[in-house]
Amino acid sequence: MRILDQYYIPTRYPNGFDVGAPMDYYTEKQAKGAIEYAEDLIEFVKREVE
Repeated sequence: MRILDQYYIPTRYPNGFDVGAPMDYYTEKQAKGAIEYAEDLIEFVKREVE
């Protein structure tokens, strides 16, 4: 899930980018894709824990 790395730190902090807010750097398509990846990861972890 390397793709999620690009969303981890910069999106959590208002100063994660030199200029602008995190919302200025991502599209709706990227956001939806990140949510899908995160949901897949959650499901994988649930299966591993059970």
